Amino acid sequence: MKPKNPCTCKECQAACERLCWFIPGEVEKVAKYLKISVKKLFKTKLAVDWWVSEEDIFVLSPALKGEEAGGMFPYNPAGECIFFNKGRCDIHPVKPYECAMYSCKEPVEYYHEDAKEKWNNSKAQQQIEKLFGKKPHSKT
Repeated sequence: MKPKNPCTCKECQAACERLCWFIPGEVEKVAKYLKISVKKLFKTKLAVDWWVSEEDIFVLSPALKGEEAGGMFPYNPAGECIFFNKGRCDIHPVKPYECAMYSCKEPVEYYHEDAKEKWNNSKAQQQIEKLFGKKPHSKT
C-alpha cells in the first residue's frame, strides 16, 4: 500500500504527533526496509497499544519519542512518532496503515476501528505476544 499523499502539509505533519497503528504484516516490511530483524524493530522502535473492548485487542504502533520502545503504551498515549524527524517520516514508503491512509480531512480515529479489526484474530494476537515476550495487558 502506497501512502495517499507526500505528507508535506502542516496538517499531515501534525498527525505525526498522534498515535497510528500498523496492520498485521506491515512491521515485517518496515524491518526489511530498515535492514533489521522484526524483534530488533520491536525492541527499538515499536510498542503495543490496545483497543478497549470486552476483551482488549492489542495492536502494534511506532513508539513515541520519550516513551519506552518494546513495551506497552500508557493509557491514552501522546507524543511525536519515533520515525518523524526533521519534518519527514523515516519510513514513508512502508509507514503504518493508518499513516498511509491518513487524510488531513479525516480524524485518525476513523482508521483505528479498521486497523483493530485486522488485529482481531488469534494469529495476529500471538505475533504480538511473541514479540512482547508475554501476554500483553492494558494499562487502564
